[in-house]
Amino acid sequence: MPIGNSTAPLGSPAEPHLRAGARGYVVAAPSRHANGARYSWRDLETPLAPLPLAWLERLARPKPSVHAVHALKPAPSRGSSPYGRAAMRGELASLAQIEPGGCNNALNKAVFKLAGWVSAGELDSHELHERATEAGLALGLAYNEVEKTVASAMNAGYSRPRRKA
Repeated sequence: MPIGNSTAPLGSPAEPHLRAGARGYVVAAPSRHANGARYSWRDLETPLAPLPLAWLERLARPKPSVHAVHALKPAPSRGSSPYGRAAMRGELASLAQIEPGGCNNALNKAVFKLAGWVSAGELDSHELHERATEAGLALGLAYNEVEKTVASAMNAGYSRPRRKA
């Protein structure tokens, strides 16, 4: 069954991330770990274990559509302020330092913070959506994954307007 890429249905952070979609990947020997060490097989004779049935059941559940996530909308914007644009540039630029494997979570956190500036009237929602989508794609995330993450983070962040320090 096609199960795609996922982290949330398997739990986070205690359970593994699944990268089985068209743009997925498998970490196996001789891949290099972030600490510089290389992965190796413990026993070449031991077969790979199948995914647990509970995981397969959770992964088979229908995912919410991107359109359903857009339920909350901020008040109409008059455009981004210089302060809002600077906050957005800084937050999205920091994503370039993220290690593979943490990109989706980092994008979610950054967009959530920035959506608070939309509610505060400092950022235009369309500009944030466009720039965050570009940043997510630059991280190597799949377009559908980026769209879902950006929409979800924006909706959640709208309820927490930010204030200038």
